[in-house]
Amino acid sequence: MIHIIVQRAHEYTVRNFTDTWGRKLRGRIVVLNYDELPHARRLPRGTYIFADHDRLSDEQLELATVVADCLEAAGCKVLSHPGRVLRRTPLLDTLHRAGINDFRAMKVNAGLPDDIRFPVFLRLADDHAGPKTGLLDDRAALDAAIDTSPHKGDPHLIAVEFCDTRDDGVGPYRKYAAMRVGDRLIPRHCFASEGWVTKLNDKVDDSWIEHEAAYFDQFKERYAADVMKVFELAGIEYGRIDFAITNGRMRVWEINSNTMLVSTPDVIDARRIVRQAWSAKQIVDAITALDDTLPPDAGSVPIRLDRSLRRRAGETTGQAIGRIFGKTLYRLRKFPGMPSFQAGIERAQWLARR
Repeated sequence: MIHIIVQRAHEYTVRNFTDTWGRKLRGRIVVLNYDELPHARRLPRGTYIFADHDRLSDEQLELATVVADCLEAAGCKVLSHPGRVLRRTPLLDTLHRAGINDFRAMKVNAGLPDDIRFPVFLRLADDHAGPKTGLLDDRAALDAAIDTSPHKGDPHLIAVEFCDTRDDGVGPYRKYAAMRVGDRLIPRHCFASEGWVTKLNDKVDDSWIEHEAAYFDQFKERYAADVMKVFELAGIEYGRIDFAITNGRMRVWEINSNTMLVSTPDVIDARRIVRQAWSAKQIVDAITALDDTLPPDAGSVPIRLDRSLRRRAGETTGQAIGRIFGKTLYRLRKFPGMPSFQAGIERAQWLARR
């Protein structure tokens, strides 16, 4: 069984896929969420994929790291171990220092350097909603945007130096994407836009269709090695990388560790459907390959968490007491006479409702 752990509000990324392209994965995938981890005392053996790293609180990250350690120590396959993943800002910093990116992303509340390169824009490091401002051309505009931002003081607010990804400054902006599942890489799409924020296509024409097709056809020989290098730097084994190619050079925007896998067929342009269907099948095959087929009696893994960590990560006193009470009742059921006593109580409750 494959367990994918996400934030509760973002379970749709997996469910949308298993409702359409990934129906063959039903019965193989269990979606868990980080709200449940503080309550876990044991987890079933299997493969575990930790996702949504950018959206984790510090407490959730600490707890998820301990859980992943317990699973690995018990011999379970763990992808994107929370203790080894670089989240958005550290990843962009690492890519800049490695010479892959020529732009920087800087935390606003840590103080911005004097040599910041304009234009810049503001965004939050813990979401995937895109920029919070337009392009800011100088320090005065940047300071004004920070002062008036509803996110002022948020530790996740970052300033990102703009990088023009058009070839020689002309033509559309293009965003390439590829998925990693375990050791497999799958090309996902190439979006084209007249605007610098390329979240969706707005240049859907034959030339774009041909360009995306060429990206798919050339992916293994031309792009895969560089893409895998970035995934390895990030410590991410399940997710989608978004990048640009400018004058033959790669620039990376982010790795989304809980991404929409493939759009539903009804919203895909008919000219793209063959390659998108192929991409979806590759993802299904890659996820299937992660599944360790285990016997029903494979057992479970004890999750040893410090009580204070459970509390900080979300477990309430009432929930802790309720769990102890429930375990006590379960153990009492084994004592002689208890089954008939419980049956008597249930009979009395039934009569009281008549």
